[in-house]
Amino acid sequence: YTLAVANNGNLYTWGYNYYGQAGDGSKQNSHLTPTKIGSDTSWQKVATSYQTSYGLKTDGTFWAWGLNSSGQVGDGTSTDKLVPTQILSQVKSVFVGNQSVFVIKNDGTLYGWGLNTGGQLGDNSKQNRYLPIKITNDTDWLTVATGMNHTLALKKDGSLWAWGQNNYGKLGDGGTAEKLVPTRIGSGTDWRDVGCGDSHSLAVKADGSLWAWGANDVGQLGDGSTTDAGAPKQIGTATDWQAVAGTAKFSRAIKSNGVLYTWGATIFGQLGRTSVSASPGLVDGL
Repeated sequence: YTLAVANNGNLYTWGYNYYGQAGDGSKQNSHLTPTKIGSDTSWQKVATSYQTSYGLKTDGTFWAWGLNSSGQVGDGTSTDKLVPTQILSQVKSVFVGNQSVFVIKNDGTLYGWGLNTGGQLGDNSKQNRYLPIKITNDTDWLTVATGMNHTLALKKDGSLWAWGQNNYGKLGDGGTAEKLVPTRIGSGTDWRDVGCGDSHSLAVKADGSLWAWGANDVGQLGDGSTTDAGAPKQIGTATDWQAVAGTAKFSRAIKSNGVLYTWGATIFGQLGRTSVSASPGLVDGL
C-alpha cells in the first residue's frame, strides 16, 4: 500500500487496508485509486512500515495508525488504529524500521518504541515498548537507520553509533555480541549518512567515501565479493557519494551528481537493472 502527501498538504492513500493502515476508519480490503484521508492540509511527511502508517505534520506533531501488534503505533496499546492518532509533538524527524520506530525531537533527544526482540530500540532491554521511550539523555542525535533487528545512528559531531543484534558483525564493532544500548563504533567524527539492510550496514563519510559491513551473502556490501565484514570497509575508491540506504539484501546510493546506484539481490527486480551485481552499478536508463 502507499501513502502520499499532496502539494496542498492533503494526505492520500491507496492499496491494501486490512489493518486500517489507510487511516479512513475502516478495514476495507483495498483502495484501488488514491483516496483522500480526512480534511487536514498540514501533513508534511509520511512513512510506512509493515502495515503501519506514520505521518508528521507541519506543526511538529507525529501521528500513527494501522497494525499495532508490537506497539509500533506508540499509543500504549496493542490495538490496531483505524485513523491517524497523535503520538508526540515537537518532532523534527522520523525513522521507521521493521515494526520499530524512532523520532528525533526538536531538542535533539531520541525516542523509540515498538518491536524490540533484538534490543534494536537501545533501551537496555528486549521488551517491546508500547509508548515512546527516551533513548539515553543525549541531546545531539542527528539521524537514524533501522534494519531488521539492529540500528545505526549518527550524532551531530559525526560519530557513529550502533545497537541491537550483531550477527554477521552488522554493528561494525569487530565482534558478534549484541548491544542493548547505543555503542560508539570507532573514534571517527567524519560520518555523514547511514543506512541499514536486514543484516548489513552502510555509511558515507564526509569525504564522500562509501563504507559497508555485515552480511554479504548476495553482494549487498558492494565490494565485489560475498564475504561478510565485521567492521566498516571502504567500498571502492570513489569520493563523491552523497547518501546511502539499505533494504533487505540490497543497497542503494546516490552520488553528488544525482546518479543512482544499486547492488545486491534482485529477486523482484528491486535493483532496477537487468544484471545482478556485487558492486555498485547504474540503474538501467538513468
